[in-house]
Amino acid sequence: MGTAEFKARKKQVVVFVTPQILSTDHGGGIRVFEEARALSLHGSHTISMYTYGFGESSEDLLPSSTSASRIWFTPKAFSAGPTAHRIHMDAQLALKSIASLRCKPDIVHVHAHEGVPIARFLSLLDGCPLVFDIQGSTVDEIVRGGLVKNGGFTYQLLWRLEQLISKMATILISSSPTISEMLIDQFGIEKQKVVTVLDAVDTNIFKPLGKEAEPIKDLRKKLSILENRRIAVYVGSFSKLQGTDILIRSIPHVLKSNPDVTFLLVGGKWNARYYESMKKLAQKLNIRKHVVFIPSADYYRELPIYLSLADVALAPKMHSPQSHGKLPVYMAFGLPTVVFDIPINKLFLDGLGIFVNKISPASLAEGIESALDEYADNPEFRLKLRARATTLFSLKRLATDLENAYRIAHSAA
Repeated sequence: MGTAEFKARKKQVVVFVTPQILSTDHGGGIRVFEEARALSLHGSHTISMYTYGFGESSEDLLPSSTSASRIWFTPKAFSAGPTAHRIHMDAQLALKSIASLRCKPDIVHVHAHEGVPIARFLSLLDGCPLVFDIQGSTVDEIVRGGLVKNGGFTYQLLWRLEQLISKMATILISSSPTISEMLIDQFGIEKQKVVTVLDAVDTNIFKPLGKEAEPIKDLRKKLSILENRRIAVYVGSFSKLQGTDILIRSIPHVLKSNPDVTFLLVGGKWNARYYESMKKLAQKLNIRKHVVFIPSADYYRELPIYLSLADVALAPKMHSPQSHGKLPVYMAFGLPTVVFDIPINKLFLDGLGIFVNKISPASLAEGIESALDEYADNPEFRLKLRARATTLFSLKRLATDLENAYRIAHSAA
């Protein structure tokens, strides 16, 4: 199908092949949800998702033009990251997704490397372009997780495999400029086949409720947080890459000058072992009464309440080529956000972030203190953050970027 015919059809049929946790309490799945909602609400698309068996309760949040088909069996003891369970889960996904051919898709849009061979098979049978939405390097994650040494034989083998998988796609959508550069410079992908599409946030759902709103008062009471306490919030997975341990180690430093701060840490469900180790670390540092751990929160139903309760936000992610999708969400609530001084954070926050130069607990603590003392009660600063989210990171912008990527894919096919 050519570009002209692609533009002429009223309803574009897009198949999402998503071998990952597609749930509204898991960060990796949020981008997929928002892409589907953006295309359905601000475009003219019918979306058919094929994914793992998580998050059925979240499907009512999808528009009527979007459907989700899940594999038959998903183990209960499943966590994010590499696991042997993915072998049989991906086999199920391959069988399940064959049904998508009945709707004659215009685009097969795949998320995660292991789904690319499945999506490639579908696109060849249907004759439609394959768009690979790459949010990071699998090999990079494995190295950072300590499973493989950088530069060794296994690393080289996995790197070549990842390169081969990346070249299967008609075009690649990356979630950050750094990933785009990696695909072009290291993997040898042609520049015109790489499109950067930044994360977005639904600013109609994600907006401050006001500290006097009943849901906020109820949550404060439920969490036993006193009225006079300031609240610093972190939302996301618990891992070294996300800087969770540095964040917790920074808390004693903050409490020396700001003893009335409560740290609200939301996440950890999908990395339970590390989550429990962080709770033990808080206990060891004698700061447990200043930290509220929430294992998970529904992105659409619960997270807006947690963020409306907060005074500042924390995002101590380490150096990584990946995107940083929580930043537009924090901005939508006008939350002064403390981050390390790395390129992806500057891309999202520009001059509106509280940037920390040195990656250490003490330096992070200084950034948190600055956010609390100088920015938390600055309405003009908070309005600028909200305006940036609304202007640059809306679902409408996301839909426009995706549609542009699809047009490029049809031109390249």
